[in-house]
Amino acid sequence: MRLFLDASCWFAAVYSPKGGSSRVLYQAHSHGDVVLVSKEVIAETIRNLREKAGPKYVGYFLNLYALMRPEVVEPSTGSIHLASEVIHAKDAHVLAAAKTGRADILVTLDRQHFLTDAVKKFVAPTKIALPKDLL
Repeated sequence: MRLFLDASCWFAAVYSPKGGSSRVLYQAHSHGDVVLVSKEVIAETIRNLREKAGPKYVGYFLNLYALMRPEVVEPSTGSIHLASEVIHAKDAHVLAAAKTGRADILVTLDRQHFLTDAVKKFVAPTKIALPKDLL
């Protein structure tokens, strides 16, 4: 299985190592699933951890990232533009990256922006799920 986790999940996995996002990552790792990420998601995760949790959490993220060894995918500007027609521009890179990486599941904690019919239709056949849905 190919899983794309957005920045909210990476943040949660680092900040709450026993929580759902962390469990999804470790289960994916133990089952040999492919974890996908984009450079933008990495940068957003680091920025949010630095601002909201503190510098030591950035180190925790880098350790987790090294352990998970995710596949980095980069969406084209055109695919980001297309995604921005169905989701807020700040989240369009996530949809485009999940689609570019042929993710089976896009995992997010952002119910408001990602769990809409328009977004689900755009990213299909990729499914969108909350961490708890996968556990």
